[in-house]
Amino acid sequence: MKIYISLVSILLTLSLNAQNCTSCTVTISTFNSTPQVVPAGTTLCVASGAELSGNLVISGGTVCNEGTISSPNIAMSSGVINNYGVIFSPKLGVTGGNITNYNLGVVTVDSIGISVNGSVITNNHEWTSKYIGLTSLGGTQPVWNNSGSLFTDSIGVTNWTMNLSGTFVANYDFGFNVNSVINNSGLFDVWRDFGNDASSTFNNSDQATIGRDFGNVGTVYNTCTIDVGRDFANSGTVTGPTTSCGKISVAQVSANSGSFGADGSNIDLCDATGNGFDGNIGTIGNNVTNCACTAGCAPLNIQQNVLNNVSVFPNPFRDFTTFELQSEGKYQIQIYNLNGKSIFIDSFTSSNYKLISKEFKSGIYFYRISPENGTDAVGKLIVK
Repeated sequence: MKIYISLVSILLTLSLNAQNCTSCTVTISTFNSTPQVVPAGTTLCVASGAELSGNLVISGGTVCNEGTISSPNIAMSSGVINNYGVIFSPKLGVTGGNITNYNLGVVTVDSIGISVNGSVITNNHEWTSKYIGLTSLGGTQPVWNNSGSLFTDSIGVTNWTMNLSGTFVANYDFGFNVNSVINNSGLFDVWRDFGNDASSTFNNSDQATIGRDFGNVGTVYNTCTIDVGRDFANSGTVTGPTTSCGKISVAQVSANSGSFGADGSNIDLCDATGNGFDGNIGTIGNNVTNCACTAGCAPLNIQQNVLNNVSVFPNPFRDFTTFELQSEGKYQIQIYNLNGKSIFIDSFTSSNYKLISKEFKSGIYFYRISPENGTDAVGKLIVK
């Protein structure tokens, strides 16, 4: 994933987020390439329009950024990072402390490794990392709160809680989820595989998409929809609501050797055959249905094209692709790159839209189609 921050985004962020840093003991007000160490009792402030490009070590102090931090290496053993500006770095290593990325803050880190107890990471705007590795050795379980946009190629989580109420996209795998709790109430999109370990819980109350395989050995509590692009194997526990229904759609093979709705909850399995699990040696509850759940939830955030409100063909495409909508109206279309940056915007008033590929280089993109009234549709595009 190429690290890229658009100049417009940086300038907008810097101008709107000024005057948030106070009680500064050290202030960087221009370009500064000197390595910085921030011990306990020290507050290092990077002013709006300034840039810190030297290595940054935080050992108990506070870093407050309203400008740009482009350090080749950021290491924090304890302390606080408050970001109102732009942080982009090849590496962020955290063994303690808290990080908050505030509204309009932008964090782009090639690789992030966090091995801590009790820390809180909060993202309220844009965070992009090629790889995210979250571990904890016990004690108070650390927490990642995401109400913004969180993009990564792959992620592994051990002994963490992740509260995902915004947009979460993994371009490849959610490789392992060990002894952790994942609470999704936003857009959860893993393009390849997702594995839920025996000691972990995945609570889903919105739209979750797993592009390839979903393996559950732990606990899944689903009150909305989980769409699986290939195979689903359950050897753990799957439960759902009692007054509505939760749905798991599987494009190919489904197998159960665990407990699926055995607590009497209303869980619907809709696989390729429509007749239930292809293989079952486990327990299936009496209230489990097959392709019959139509009112399981109203997604809390945004709907994806899996709901059939938008069709895109061809995709992948070389020259052009066409978006087909269910009805005519006033729409806005935006295209985003892998870093979540808007790179194209247009409006149209018909039930179809033709996108020409000469506007983009080969690669993977996201689209968002916003009607004048109604719910946005979001999906991915592949340009050959």
